[in-house]
Amino acid sequence: MKKCVVILSLSLSLLGCQSASKPSPIVKPFPADPPVAQPVAPATSYTPPPVATKSSAAPQVEDQAMLKFCLKELDALKKVDAKQYQSKNAELNHLLSEAKTYVQVRNSLNSDMSVILDSAFQYRIARTCNDIRVDLTQSLLQRIEKR
Repeated sequence: MKKCVVILSLSLSLLGCQSASKPSPIVKPFPADPPVAQPVAPATSYTPPPVATKSSAAPQVEDQAMLKFCLKELDALKKVDAKQYQSKNAELNHLLSEAKTYVQVRNSLNSDMSVILDSAFQYRIARTCNDIRVDLTQSLLQRIEKR
């Protein structure tokens, strides 16, 4: 489990370095006077606007810290409610395994798909960690309320 987390963390860090090396689009300020309308030639093909990418490695550091804290909470859940721990541990291990596979093929995907899947994995990991936190909190509260 820890080995998988380290591999995933390093992979996410490397992804941040790759996207940090991409040039960011230049933002021009609005002109003081509105431009005069010019005739426009019909477009032959549609080119989507550039996708916003992460410009620094800071989000990866936050993701790593969040995952590290998530694992601590999972370990605490093991001590408080072993049944919930088994379920959440299996879910998190499966998700990290899928993320590891995705990282291995990520460079083969187009940038639009990578942005979508990066966000999807970040969401699922954050959601699973939140579920762990909720289960831990509820288990602890149930222990307090029992007489």
